[in-house]
Order: sequence, then C-alpha cells, then structure tokens
Amino acid sequence: MRLPVVCGSAVLVASTLQAQPVSGPDIREALTTYIDRFVEEYTNVVAEEQYIQEADRQRGKRTLRSHFVVVCYPGSQIYVFRDAFEVDGKRTRNPEDERLRKFFDQPTTESLLQAQEVSNETSRHYIREIGTLNNPLLVISLLQRVNRHRTILLPGGKEKKLGPAIRTVGFKEVVRPTMLRWGGSVDLPAEGKLWVDEQGGRIVKTELKLGEREMKNMSTVYWRPPTVITVTFERDEELGIDVPVEMRDTYPMDQDEVRGVATYSRFRRLRLGHLR
Repeated sequence: MRLPVVCGSAVLVASTLQAQPVSGPDIREALTTYIDRFVEEYTNVVAEEQYIQEADRQRGKRTLRSHFVVVCYPGSQIYVFRDAFEVDGKRTRNPEDERLRKFFDQPTTESLLQAQEVSNETSRHYIREIGTLNNPLLVISLLQRVNRHRTILLPGGKEKKLGPAIRTVGFKEVVRPTMLRWGGSVDLPAEGKLWVDEQGGRIVKTELKLGEREMKNMSTVYWRPPTVITVTFERDEELGIDVPVEMRDTYPMDQDEVRGVATYSRFRRLRLGHLR
C-alpha cells in the first residue's frame, strides 16, 4: 500500500509554531499547521537507514543498510524511496554510489519510475513480504490538511517522560472508503496516537495501528492483533528541521510475526531541478 504525501504549498513563518499551549479544538489547527511546515521542510532529503528485521520462524533476522530518499516536486507529491547497499553485513554495491541522488540531479518523470524500481529491489531483501507501510512519514501524510476532515482527534494526558509540555493526542479515521486499503478493496481504518508539544503542536512521536479486528471463519471467531508502526522524531541541527530518527514496526501474520527497528542518520539536502 503506497500513500503519497501532498506537498504543502503555503509559506509558513516561524511565529506560527510559537503559540501558547493548545488543547481541545485548538490542537487540530496547531497540529495541521505544524504538519504543513514539516512537509514543506522535510522534502528533497537523503539519509542513511539501518533496518533490522526479525521473524519468529525460519530465516529469523535480516539487517539492511540503505540510502533513504524523500523527494518532492512543487505542486506534486512526496515520494519515499530506498536503495539497499548492504544486506546482513555483505555489500551489494558501492555505498558511495548514491543512485537515487543521481536520478534526481536532473529529474524527469522517468526518474520516478527508475527510483521506484530500485526501491522495489530493496524490498525483495526483506525477511517477509510486508508491503509498503514501513514509511516513517505515514502518519504525517494521513493527517495533512487535505485529509483533516477524515479523522477525529482525542486529546489525552501529559507524557512528561518525553518533555514537560508533551501531551498525547489520539486520532481515528472515520470516513469510508479509507485512505489505506488491504489488497485495494478492504478498508484499513487508521488510528493511533501522537505525542505533541503543547507549545505550538510539534510532533515528537507517532504511533499508527492498522488492521486490528475480529477474524471469522466457518467455525471460530478470533482476534487479530494490529500492525503497529511507531516513529520518534528529533531536531537535526545541521539541517535545522525535525527528522525521523527511529521507526519500530510489527506485522502479525497467520503463523508468524515480523518486527523491525529502523534508525536514520546522515541527513543531507538534495538539490533538485524541476520535474520534466
């Protein structure tokens, strides 16, 4: 399942994020304003991803190191791509050869297709087939201004372990058909939790849950646990923006479970021309 992120078009100033503590109805606008700015700033960036996956059954562990690229063209969408250069400690190509970066030196429509094929090659190294939900920006994309009518927000309590002004905010998608679909036809309503700085709406952590439901067959009813994706964000001082630094994901399967921990480092800016 691939969910594009729509680029923010508004020009936002720093003062919009330096408001008084927000709660209730105000939290929605504060969050949306922050997400507008995040999407505006965290695009055309390349990082290094180390992704460790484990499964309970055969072939129990896999470690990948990849270039992780987020690109955006004005007035278009954000695209997320991976290009693995090391699998289980063995080099699959020269890590100094940043193919994804080269594709977008002079970006064309063909660049997107080439980058997607490279990303598909990387996913073939995964320990199991897990789809494309392993995107650390997925919750950000679901809660963009264009989608705000689709979800309700549920302000919660303080989470002082993450900071003196951090409050939890639940979210739940209530519109059908849902933005994410299983097999293109089955609704996957998104719900989860945000950890938000009350001083303006900055998001420091997200948790997404998908697919939690009762499963029925001819003789029994049983509970299927959800897919869970949790992402932690921090400030990158060199770029001067917030970035994802860790993603933890869990995928329950019929007779197995896949767990992953991805960490991100070496963030740097891409310099792109216009898409041709």
